[in-house]
Amino acid sequence: APQNDHPLPSQWSARRLYHERESIHPYSAATTTLVDGHQLLKEMLADKDKNGDWRPRVNPDAPRFIHLDPSFTADRFGFCMAHPTGYEATPTRGRDGVMQVEDKVCCYLDLMLQIKRPDEPGSEIPWTSVEQLVDFLTELGFSIVLITMDSPQGRFLCQRFNDRGYFAEILSV
Repeated sequence: APQNDHPLPSQWSARRLYHERESIHPYSAATTTLVDGHQLLKEMLADKDKNGDWRPRVNPDAPRFIHLDPSFTADRFGFCMAHPTGYEATPTRGRDGVMQVEDKVCCYLDLMLQIKRPDEPGSEIPWTSVEQLVDFLTELGFSIVLITMDSPQGRFLCQRFNDRGYFAEILSV
């Protein structure tokens, strides 16, 4: 398997399968204005441990990666958080046409949201609410190691995340 800064323990696969059967995926509430608060996300993504602290429900010690697709008004603001779960040998055809096997990273999508602007005329998507959502996820115990966004208009938001101690960068996908 390729070298990785974040080791992937072998028990993750078993834990992932166990948790997937018991998890509630937040796709039923995939569009939000974030005005409704974060309580629903807390109940879907985390559980209280024996000390009463909130911890991520699925692979609680895994590093999390967030990708944002920023928007102000017309489009929806995309928000996705995922974490690696291991590697899978995948047959691929090389440029020379020869079949080979490559180890590809497998990921679990923790959260995928479309954030829309409030219904008031002239309103915009409150980017501060997105910042608050990331802080909220951190408070729930998610170890957010990288935040990327694929829009030059997100440069301001990227700077704000970096100023607050996150590692954020512009990345087009």
